[in-house]
Parts: sequence; structure tokens; C-alpha cells
Amino acid sequence: MTATEALAVVCDCLLGPGAIPAQLRQGLGLDKPRFAALVAALRLLTSHYAPATEVPKRLALCLVDVYGGFSFREGFYPGQQAAEIEDAGILLQNIANELFS
Repeated sequence: MTATEALAVVCDCLLGPGAIPAQLRQGLGLDKPRFAALVAALRLLTSHYAPATEVPKRLALCLVDVYGGFSFREGFYPGQQAAEIEDAGILLQNIANELFS
């Protein structure tokens, strides 16, 4: 996968009406294969942009408040599923911190 393809995956997974956070807000749960593709694309972009002082604006937009898209009020999802979704948000937040550090 190229950096351009990885950015397209990240944008598809985190922005717009069909994005993972939008699906979560609709109560549809976490699409694990799609989330795995998102993480793989973000890891590629993190290594690609590690030496850079700037990242594409769209990539930054995808990661602004990324954890917030994976955080829900108590009871919205059942216990274990809620913990899984929150852990997914924490993972994305950690990858974003690594990318921007």
C-alpha cells in the first residue's frame, strides 16, 4: 500500500457518513476488519511521515479528536463491547500522538 492509498483508507474510515465513528453512533458496533485496515494504514503513514515536519491537512483532520468518536455514554453499548470500542479509540489516539510527535 502506498501513502496515498493509506491516506484514502484513513479518510474513508474516519470521515463522512459511512465512517467508523458514524457507524458507532448509529449503534452498529465496531467493524473489526475495517478497523484493522485503518490501523494498518495509520501505521504505514506514521512510518512514512516520521521524518517529516508536516503531514497532509486531511490526515490531520481525520485525527482531530479521534478518541471522541469512540467514546460513548455509559449504557450506549453493553459493558464488554463498550470497553472494546473505547480501547479502539485509545489505540487511535496513541497512533496519532506517535504520528504528531
